[in-house]
Amino acid sequence: GRAGDFVQRPPSLRRALTPSPGEPRAMLLHLWSVDCAPCLAELAELTPRLSDLRQAGLSFLPLCVDQGEAAERARVRLDELSSGRGETLPWRLLTPEENTILQTLIEHCLGRQATGLLPTSLLVDEHGWLQVIYLGREDPDTLAADAPIYAPGPEQALLRGTWPGRWFFGVPRDLAALSRRFQEAELPREARFYALLAKREK
Repeated sequence: GRAGDFVQRPPSLRRALTPSPGEPRAMLLHLWSVDCAPCLAELAELTPRLSDLRQAGLSFLPLCVDQGEAAERARVRLDELSSGRGETLPWRLLTPEENTILQTLIEHCLGRQATGLLPTSLLVDEHGWLQVIYLGREDPDTLAADAPIYAPGPEQALLRGTWPGRWFFGVPRDLAALSRRFQEAELPREARFYALLAKREK
């Protein structure tokens, strides 16, 4: 399934998740692990379709959640996927703090625990708003079709189409509660950011 949402990405991740020069500003962030078979299968499907995603207005950035020895195996696996393409697949390792930030944001949007749920992909629009959360493997054609709808910016929930087997929801965001969650996770910068947004929306 997938869930449509409007939530601004946290400040700590803005610079880390900035597209490369010349790439579309909207991004598809793909959380994965080298020990997750569905993750590797989706990466193998998406890698040959990077030009399609770019044409649709999305840059693609795999974000590996692994640490230590697993992170090195992840590096080797992505090198294998990139071989023969003529270009290096951009990717980065998430720090434990970055992973916590993303998981907290995802769980806030979904309203339930999602820790360790991989693969998960996030469509972030040109203005830095999280538009769509994809849980599990997603068809590259669906991603390419969604890109021109959501990459330019927020689309009103009432104007969104629905299809069998997929769902959207528009829930008013309790940014004060999100701020408290970041405070509990000892991430004061994110807590302050969402607390200020909560005051601005009152």
